[in-house]
Amino acid sequence: MVRQATWLCAILIVTQSGALLADSGLPNLEFNGFGTLGVVHSDERNADFVADPFASEGAGYSDDWSAEVDSRLGLQATLRMTPQLSSVVQVVSEKRYDGSFAPEIEWANVQYDLTPDLSLRVGRMVQSSFMASEHRKVNYATPWVRPPQEIYRLIPVANFDGVDMRYRYPLGRLPMNCR
Repeated sequence: MVRQATWLCAILIVTQSGALLADSGLPNLEFNGFGTLGVVHSDERNADFVADPFASEGAGYSDDWSAEVDSRLGLQATLRMTPQLSSVVQVVSEKRYDGSFAPEIEWANVQYDLTPDLSLRVGRMVQSSFMASEHRKVNYATPWVRPPQEIYRLIPVANFDGVDMRYRYPLGRLPMNCR
């Protein structure tokens, strides 16, 4: 059921974006992307250096140099249908366990803002277990080349299909010079 909702989100963005934009006259469809081209060298002859324990090969045993360990490409489409209703689809292509770079859907959800502080999402979302969960694959947005494996590989599940409710509560205002 949830898997069908994930695909429904993706189809909704692709099929309805043109009609909705024509009716509203607003630029509600936004495309974004990110990419990393990383090259790794290892002179280890008995094993490969890999960023993912399920990777089929990397640098070292297979080849001295590898551009497959850290390289990835991500594309995202966000469709704002109304001020309260939006949908997002994010597809990421990176080295997979089978050696391919077949793209996978990381995000595909519909969000409805019940109030400015309360929102509900349905579909595929990122598992928000860590501080950098929502931008962990956007390497230039983090202070490291790859997230620390000792922390970010403890939970092997990166995303989930389901329902998410978020409530934001402001604790206070920052002084103007701190923003």
